Amino acid sequence: MKSMLDILIDIFPEFGLPEPETDFTFVGDADELVFLFAWPNHKIGIRQGNNDIQLLEGWLVLECYNLETARLALRKVGELLNVESNVLRIDFTKVQALFDAGQYEAAKKEVEQNLDKLQPDHPDYGSCNKWLKDIRKAIKKNAPEIVKPIETPKSSFPAQVKKDGERLQSIINKPFNILGVFSPKSENYESVDAVWLGIIRNGAIETFAACVENSPAYEDDPNWQVFGSELELLDTLIEKLNGEATFIWGANKVLSLLNQWHYRLKGQVFDSVKFYDLEKISSVFFPLTHRTDHPESFCKQRQINFTDEMGLGGPLSAEISILNTIVEFGKTELSDELKFSLKKLLENQPKGKEGKLIIDYLEVFDSDFLSEEWLNIFFPTSQEYNSDTTIKLLKAYHEKLAPVSILSTEKEEGNSGDVSTLEILKNGGVLSQLSSFSYAERKEQIAFSQKIEECMSSSKPFVLEAGTGIGKTIGYLVPSLLSKNKTYVTTHTKALQDQAWFKDIPIVFNALSHIGIKKTATIIKGKSNYVCLQSYADILDSIGEHIESPDDGYYLASILHWLLITETGWLSEVEHLGNWKLSRLLSRDMAPPSLRGEWSDIDPHNKAKELASKADLVVANHSYVVLISQSSGQNNEGPDTLIVDEAHNIENVVTEVLTKHFKPFELQGELNSLLKRDRKDKIQGLLRPLTEHKEKENNELIKAFNEALFEYEIALNSWCANALKRLRDLLSNITDADPDYPIPFELSDFWIPSIFEDAKLLSEVISKLANKTRNLLEAFQTLSSVPSKLHGSIGSFEQRLNENNTGLSDLFEKKNDWVHWGEAVAKGNANDSKEFNWIFILHSTPIDIAGWLRTNFHPKFKHEAFVSATLTVAGSFDPVCIRLGLDSLDINTAPVTGIFPSPFDYKKQALLAVPHDMPLADPKLKIDPYYIEEQAKHIAKQAIVSDGRMLALFTSNLIMTEIQPRLQAWLNNSGITVISQKDGNRSALVDRLRDAPRKGEKIVLLGVRSFWEGVDIQGAALSSLVVTRLPFEYHNHPVQIAKKKFYEAGGHDRDYFAEYVVPATFIHLRQMYGRLIRSEKDYGATIITDPRIYTKRYGKSLLHSLPETTTVIDTGDIVVESVRKFLAGESIESSYVWGGLTYASYELSPEQRAIVDSPSKRILVRAAAGSGKTHVLIKRLVRLVHNHNAKPEEVLALTFTNKAMNVMYERIESELGGDKAYAMHRNILTYHKLAMRIIRQDDSEKDQETNFLDEKNPTLQLELIEKARQSSGIIKNTLNDEDALTLLGYAQNGLINEQELEGKIEVLNIENPLMAKFAKFYLAYVSMLREKNVIDYGEAIVKAIRILRENKDQAQRWSNRFKWIFCDEYQDTSPAQATLLQLLGQQANLFVVGDSYQSIYSWQGSDPDNLRRFEADFPNTASYYLSKNYRCFPKLVRMSQGFLERAGELQGLRVEYDHKRSTEDQSVYFLNNENDNLEAETVTAVVKTALALEIPGDPPKPATVGILARKWHLLANIERGLLKNGIPYKIEGDTARGLLASPKIRKIVEQAANLLHRADSGQEFGDSVEGKLGQKIQMNNILSAGALLKEIASIQTDDGITGIEKTEFEDLCDLLEKEPISNLKHFNTSANGGIRVILSTIHSQKGEEFETVIVVGMEEGNSPHEQPKGHSHLIEWRKVVQGLSHATWRASITNQDLERIYTQEEKRIFYVAMTRAKYHLVISNSKNRTLFGSPKTYEKSNFLKLSHDSSLVKEAESVYEIEINTPKVNIEDKGDYRSDGRVFQTNNGELVRSKSEMLIANEFHRLGILYEYELPDDNIQNALPDFMLPEYENVIIEHLGLMTDAEYHKRWNEKAKQYEEENRLYLCTNEEEMKHLNTTIERLLDQTRLWYETKYGKEKLELIKSKEENRRNSIK
Repeated sequence: MKSMLDILIDIFPEFGLPEPETDFTFVGDADELVFLFAWPNHKIGIRQGNNDIQLLEGWLVLECYNLETARLALRKVGELLNVESNVLRIDFTKVQALFDAGQYEAAKKEVEQNLDKLQPDHPDYGSCNKWLKDIRKAIKKNAPEIVKPIETPKSSFPAQVKKDGERLQSIINKPFNILGVFSPKSENYESVDAVWLGIIRNGAIETFAACVENSPAYEDDPNWQVFGSELELLDTLIEKLNGEATFIWGANKVLSLLNQWHYRLKGQVFDSVKFYDLEKISSVFFPLTHRTDHPESFCKQRQINFTDEMGLGGPLSAEISILNTIVEFGKTELSDELKFSLKKLLENQPKGKEGKLIIDYLEVFDSDFLSEEWLNIFFPTSQEYNSDTTIKLLKAYHEKLAPVSILSTEKEEGNSGDVSTLEILKNGGVLSQLSSFSYAERKEQIAFSQKIEECMSSSKPFVLEAGTGIGKTIGYLVPSLLSKNKTYVTTHTKALQDQAWFKDIPIVFNALSHIGIKKTATIIKGKSNYVCLQSYADILDSIGEHIESPDDGYYLASILHWLLITETGWLSEVEHLGNWKLSRLLSRDMAPPSLRGEWSDIDPHNKAKELASKADLVVANHSYVVLISQSSGQNNEGPDTLIVDEAHNIENVVTEVLTKHFKPFELQGELNSLLKRDRKDKIQGLLRPLTEHKEKENNELIKAFNEALFEYEIALNSWCANALKRLRDLLSNITDADPDYPIPFELSDFWIPSIFEDAKLLSEVISKLANKTRNLLEAFQTLSSVPSKLHGSIGSFEQRLNENNTGLSDLFEKKNDWVHWGEAVAKGNANDSKEFNWIFILHSTPIDIAGWLRTNFHPKFKHEAFVSATLTVAGSFDPVCIRLGLDSLDINTAPVTGIFPSPFDYKKQALLAVPHDMPLADPKLKIDPYYIEEQAKHIAKQAIVSDGRMLALFTSNLIMTEIQPRLQAWLNNSGITVISQKDGNRSALVDRLRDAPRKGEKIVLLGVRSFWEGVDIQGAALSSLVVTRLPFEYHNHPVQIAKKKFYEAGGHDRDYFAEYVVPATFIHLRQMYGRLIRSEKDYGATIITDPRIYTKRYGKSLLHSLPETTTVIDTGDIVVESVRKFLAGESIESSYVWGGLTYASYELSPEQRAIVDSPSKRILVRAAAGSGKTHVLIKRLVRLVHNHNAKPEEVLALTFTNKAMNVMYERIESELGGDKAYAMHRNILTYHKLAMRIIRQDDSEKDQETNFLDEKNPTLQLELIEKARQSSGIIKNTLNDEDALTLLGYAQNGLINEQELEGKIEVLNIENPLMAKFAKFYLAYVSMLREKNVIDYGEAIVKAIRILRENKDQAQRWSNRFKWIFCDEYQDTSPAQATLLQLLGQQANLFVVGDSYQSIYSWQGSDPDNLRRFEADFPNTASYYLSKNYRCFPKLVRMSQGFLERAGELQGLRVEYDHKRSTEDQSVYFLNNENDNLEAETVTAVVKTALALEIPGDPPKPATVGILARKWHLLANIERGLLKNGIPYKIEGDTARGLLASPKIRKIVEQAANLLHRADSGQEFGDSVEGKLGQKIQMNNILSAGALLKEIASIQTDDGITGIEKTEFEDLCDLLEKEPISNLKHFNTSANGGIRVILSTIHSQKGEEFETVIVVGMEEGNSPHEQPKGHSHLIEWRKVVQGLSHATWRASITNQDLERIYTQEEKRIFYVAMTRAKYHLVISNSKNRTLFGSPKTYEKSNFLKLSHDSSLVKEAESVYEIEINTPKVNIEDKGDYRSDGRVFQTNNGELVRSKSEMLIANEFHRLGILYEYELPDDNIQNALPDFMLPEYENVIIEHLGLMTDAEYHKRWNEKAKQYEEENRLYLCTNEEEMKHLNTTIERLLDQTRLWYETKYGKEKLELIKSKEENRRNSIK
């Protein structure tokens, strides 16, 4: 511890005092003074102590005792001596600069650091504190609004359910239940994690909240009542429901989940309880309440109290409160007439709805219709009313209803005089005096408003950019209403229209009333936004035709109630009710143009139009004003002034409005609805009164109408059928389609003469019918016996006929400024994506919108103002003026422009963050898994640092949908919920995001285009905005293509993309800031994750043109950290670290790595052959175990065969090793081994034993089959043994109930007697199994499922046993196996891989549809695609892909080869043989060559050969050839056939080989029997291989060879009788490195691979194999099974699919065979074969024709024409993986694809030539130029390295054509020129420079050459 003197010495230099004496003593008269410091001349001293200043002995004595008092003492000495302190002062210059720049946090940090060093006595101590005070004030003033969440105590969900039940009571005395499901991971309830139940009896509420052990709900909250199994939980739930009426919120979704759950566990639907949809019932009572996403939200909007005094309440309390409220509401608030009407609507139930036992996997289950008892509870009425009651109610209400308007009042004292906008808007002006409105003067707003004021008296158009936040709407409303002009204000969307009407206009009118100016305003929308009362009345009149489900009844009842309370008639008020089918019928634009008199006067739209003609101000939308401009003449009395808000959208709106449509299938649907022909072709629809009218032959009007109608029906149906056929031909290459994404096509491609001419005839027929309809309508009142409601329906029909005929007729005219095109929509497909069900619409769209606006729009208005927050591009109005048709060069008509900047300080309030390492999506893939996963991962990181509060914008609904579950998986542990546009109506979603901070929620909202504009979320609710993709228009759309051509036709050098597309995109991009920064207090970060923003020149230009913000461009992690700091208020400096696109450098490809690393709980991988799907499965499994995410004993891996099971274990063991792999050994199983374990576990607990039939000894099973045949009266010719096994397999895999099948026999006896016998056969077989207490292979799965469905303890044990389940080859699962997985895997983490192209086990009962259905069976599944084949050589990949395409089997997953193999040029060989003997000779020779190859590797690996055939007998001759040539081989397969197939015979051959090896090596043999035989070999006493085998057989000690084996052995010996014994020596596997040739059927080798594959037997009848005799009978039986199935089959395969199963599978078998080859493939056929002793001639297989491509395949007649060369590429070498194939590095550090490209790049670099490698060009689609020279206006250099390849040549021709169409200069090199590189480069530069100098001049060329010289010098 320092002494006091040391402290004084330390701090003394700070004070600048004279040097003191230390340890000084003064002896006085009375006392001795001892000082630590003393100044004797001044008699001042300091000593230790704590007294105040004293005067002793003439000395001034100061005392101190610590550091602080020492400082005080020295400072006092300084004052006494008049010495200025030497203290180091603080320089506040930096603080001032930071403060002025608004970087308050940085300034605060600087001051605090200084303050930490100061003592309170420091002269700047006070200044520091003052600075801190000022800084804190500034931070507070500029801080965003902080919305504190409501402080509510946290309560667990099950505990809350219990509390709610205890504190509430129901006022309904009838017993009922309230049921809900719960999931902590997904509020959309994609699966049943837990259930909760309110059981209401006599008003009291008992609760039940339960889940299954280890479910996500239980892991999240242990307060649930826990059940050991799902089955136990389900049984308990059913018991508690007790068959009573049960209310569910959102019943349809929940019921689908419950039924799937019930079906999975019990094999039938949940039909023992009546379920009612409380959400729909509530909407009947409160139709305007749009927050129906949760019952709690509904209560909050309706202000229904459901919480306790602590503010707690869950869904049970909300639903009880809602039920209580609606019952009371029904009693007190609804009139008896209305209750009577609602009740009548809800009583209507469709007749004849049958229940069923099985369900389809996509089925949505409806709730039940309310019973009469419940209708009386909800709608108690004291009396009955007649059927006219509802109509009277409607008419009475709407007769009194005034149209929507607002009126300001005039002061009594009279005219207030002229008032300017300034007087309204300035400080102290009218608006600031209104107490209801907090207003502050904004200079930009006043300037903008004055400009609008100027517009009111100017003939020039005004184009004004009013930045976000200036108060644009009020800015134009004030001068509009002060003016005497009649003004129309238009907005882009209904939301913006409503915002102006409900928010801003009332403020301005309040101000006008304040100063006594009288004005009126109204709002009008398009026809489609208004309800048609007449249409609703007509629906009521034919109610039975419209109510098909309870939802329809609820909807119509809700609409009725709404119609009696609405003040607007806007359908947008009830769009949350859904039901597109009925809402469309109610829309005013679907009604006839003229309504019946009784409805016309009270029609909401007619009222709105009438008021709009009188009001001073009309708020409309763009579409409406475009329509009225079309209908009004030049001198028509219309609005004087037009103000177009959001004017950047007007071009698109005009395009939409002017586009004419022909919708043939809509016409067809409407006609079918009007006619409704029954099975006998009789008309039963609305037109029946006319078509069956008693005067139909005598009344000319009716007769003419009917004749025209039937002619129209025939013509329309015929044309639609033929047009659809043409469309299918046109779209035959479309392999994947999404109903949400129509496929556009050019009409010129669609028209063929017959379709075109028939369309003209159809147009004439439509015209004729329209005329006859008009005649009928005009005389309608004179017609007898025709219902009056028919007038409206026929009027609507006529309107649609005329509209469509206008669209159709326009398609026949060719106009340069219009484009004719179509859209095809896939409408579902039951055929596994092989043939789509299409509909289409044809369009005629104008191109020159600017010209139309100039001619038809602008002249209609005296004064025009076009305003928006985003109109300029880089400060210029030119692009938008051109698009608006305002680009006049005349100064008298040129538009007046003005920019009124936003008051927001974007530099301080906004951060723009761009991660430069995001991947580009592969344009060839519909969904790029790597891109999707990386996007989700980065968005998740940003969501975490922003604590939710995020809006992520997409341009594709598909990408948004794919990202949502992955994003949620990344955020599950962060308490952040991801919702998307598809999860609810827009307003409810925005409300939820806006309210999230107050409710303590963390929300990420995903949206597409409609969220880019009009979303207003201020304050803390939104702090991060993610833009995932630049919002370009779809460039391949026919309209965009036509616009491009039209635009460029206006000037030879016009750049459509740069001058038109980019500016439009830029304006959309600027709109994003309007979503994020809405007030001066808002702040936030915008993150752009589209790599084009930094890889493209236009991208960087867009970045620099955005509002000036703090900008960070860096790696993803740095960007995330920058966002975190910015949102935390820390100082952030702009930084630009440009980077290139990232490429993965991992053993796994990017796609594979995305899958292995995915956090998703359920993963489905659809993968191509050779794509590494099993490799990915094992990698993920190993990584999870290695990282301790999964315990080995909790992992289950399933596959199909014992061989695949063993291979999987070996691979896992090699990667994982040790105890972990051993712990997993028991859990790597086939499905049947798993089933057997379940059965044995059950047996052990019941002390019983189940015996299994031995498959290797099928005698017993065949005996049972024969007995079952006899019992059922079937002969063997009708059902042979093989077909019998198939029959049994179908039934077992379908899990049919034996009692149900027995009950079906009586019907089958009548309908299909053979199927009845098949049923008896199956039942007899199963009965015999039961008697003998044995089960067969298929019955094992059946019994395991029965145990899990019926035994709760076993269900509990097995469902909790495995936390992680991996399934390989899922496409080969049967329905029963899929059901078993469902029973085990609902709570597990699932990983499933499959390839539908490789589904080849349908004959065993597999269902490839399981793969497609997986996402429905296991909701919340993340789907991935692996489409790159790493196994096969390029030409084989392309050939196999072409085969699938031509065979009609391509299902959307396009397969590519690995780019690193792009240099391989080997072909596929088709070997044509005269007979099978010659085939055997040639194949044997090919095998010898193939075995001699050395496969690249370190060390090189021996080659393998697979010889594959469809059936075993096709390999017999090949086997003989191998034996005769001494080539060792092995026969593989469970059903192997062949000379060496028998293990006993093979043992003899191997023993012979071993003896030969010992003899050759000189080993001595003993005197044993075997030794004596060895001696004979050494003495050459055994002359042939056949003799040696006989000798060895004679000395065998085990059971001898008998039966078939004996015959086969004799054949083998005969074959080798003349062959030398040396032919056998290579069968010694230990001496020869293993057997490297495999003979097998194709089925047995699925999943295997060989360096060389030879496929034999490619003849018709062999491959494809001839259908078995009983095939058609088996198909019929499969249909019977599906109709009774209790498995996941669920009747989802159609009859057509069943008929095609066999032929489809044959194609896939061939595909599997060819894709086993890694380097070489030979496909052999033989014209003549001898099979089973009989010669036969064959035709070549049709598969060869479907596979043939001369650029990929070579035909061969002999071995000499087949080249089997040593491979150059080691495909096993992972190294640094590069998915793009760039493997050569240039001197500049860049990677390119080929050595030649590397040489060119190196030379360019040496010469200083600036180049871009493979930079995408948006004007050239789907093509990457090799090199572009940007300084020479992007001259293209292409290196043509593979022109000998026909496919490459074809692609190059397409590429060159694009260059020529774009007028691009391109120069080429080839491989020959690479030998003279310098000369070649010199030629390229000479040509380039000559062209450039000619076009741009010598001066510019010299400037470029100067830059190049500087680069060369810098390199040197």
